[in-house]
Amino acid sequence: MVEGVQEGGGGSAARGGGEPGSVEAARALGQQLRRLRESVQLTQELMVKLHGGSKTSISRYENGDRIPRATYVRDLLEETRLRGVPLTEDALAAVWAMYERALGPVGGRNSERAALYAQEKQLWLVRDQEAQAAEELARLAAERDGLETDLGSGEDLARRQELDADVARIHEERALLARRRQRILTTMDRMSHPGDDPTERVLPPPYGNRAPDSGIQVGHLAFPPGNAS
Repeated sequence: MVEGVQEGGGGSAARGGGEPGSVEAARALGQQLRRLRESVQLTQELMVKLHGGSKTSISRYENGDRIPRATYVRDLLEETRLRGVPLTEDALAAVWAMYERALGPVGGRNSERAALYAQEKQLWLVRDQEAQAAEELARLAAERDGLETDLGSGEDLARRQELDADVARIHEERALLARRRQRILTTMDRMSHPGDDPTERVLPPPYGNRAPDSGIQVGHLAFPPGNAS
C-alpha cells in the first residue's frame, strides 16, 4: 500500500483534512496526490505527457490551491496500478473520500466543481452499465452461434428465440442509456468548469472497469465506489 493512504473511506484520511470544502481539506488532498505520484516515481512532466494538463496545474493541485477534476485523480490512481503499486479497495475509497471532502457539498465553497463531480459520477455509472450491456450482448451472440442453425432440435429453436428476445431487450436498454448519457453530457457542457487548465481533457474517456463495445479492461478500483449520487 502507498505510504500515507489510510484504509477505509471514513477513516482518519477522510477526517483529518479539515471541514468539507475547506482549505485544509484541499491541502490534505494535495499532499495525498503528491504521495501517490511520487510513490511510483512519476514526475509531473510525465504525468502531463501521459494525460494532458500542465505542470502548473499539478503543482496547484498538490499545494491545495486548486481542486482537480475527478479525471485527474482517476488517472493518477490508474498510473499507480499500472506501475505495480495497486491500492486496496479500502485505500482507494479513502482517496476518493478525501477528494469528496476537499470538494465539499454543492452550495459550498467549491459548489460548481462539486456539482460537476456529481454529474461525472452519474456519467461513470451509465458508461459502466453500457459496458455491462455490451458484454451481455457478446455472451448472447456467442451462445447463439453455438446452437445448430440447420436441423436443430426443438429445444435449440426455442432457445434461439429466447436469445433473440434478450438481445432485443438489451438493445432497447442501451438506447435508453445512450439517451441518458447524452443528457448528462449536455448538462456538463452547460455547467461552469471553474479553474480548468485549458489543456485539460474536458470530457473523460469511458469509465467503469470495462470499455463499452470492446470488453477491454481499463483498470479496476480506480473509480469512486458505489452508485452515483
